[in-house]
Amino acid sequence: MIFDPERLNYRQGEIFDDLVEEYALSDFTGEDILKAGNVLIIDIGDGTIDFAVTNKGIRVPNQNRSILNGVGISAENAIDALRQKYPVIAPMDRQTFIKIANKNQGPNDKESKVYKSFLDEQTSNLERQIIEQVRDFHRALHGQIGMIVLCGGGANVLKNHFHDRFKGVIQNLFPFNAPYILWVRKKYAQTLNLDGLVVRAKVMK
Repeated sequence: MIFDPERLNYRQGEIFDDLVEEYALSDFTGEDILKAGNVLIIDIGDGTIDFAVTNKGIRVPNQNRSILNGVGISAENAIDALRQKYPVIAPMDRQTFIKIANKNQGPNDKESKVYKSFLDEQTSNLERQIIEQVRDFHRALHGQIGMIVLCGGGANVLKNHFHDRFKGVIQNLFPFNAPYILWVRKKYAQTLNLDGLVVRAKVMK
């Protein structure tokens, strides 16, 4: 996120476009991440959520943890809860379940609404766990967090449901200078780790 793997200078452009628009910034580059102080990174995956704090690109000791939950587990829990209430519903994979939940064919589409209600309940549970962890980091770091980054494949799944609520929580936690919140776009979710390795390999040559 900080360095462009091709040019080995500070990354800029599209990866930060949403951030620039949301906070009405003139621009934003990878250098601004280095200058942000403590950066809380939340990597939301299918089965785990990993939290880590970095400062100037270096991990802060003893400020990292994981929770055994993720968007995939939430979907599986939603399917289990749905089938417990409606035993006639056959087993299904999460892709099928999510497709039905998001179908939304109008006010008479009861099936879609019921599926989505079960998915939203489990998603809200996952979001509560994320907020609890953020509060813990806020206490441990005495409120000194300059930026929050949400990344991983699950970040994009949660964004529509969680963006406004999460931003509100952060603004309440930080009454003076709330940190910027960067939601990493889906197209970068699978490439950031590789980009980091490429940068490191080039620098070590």
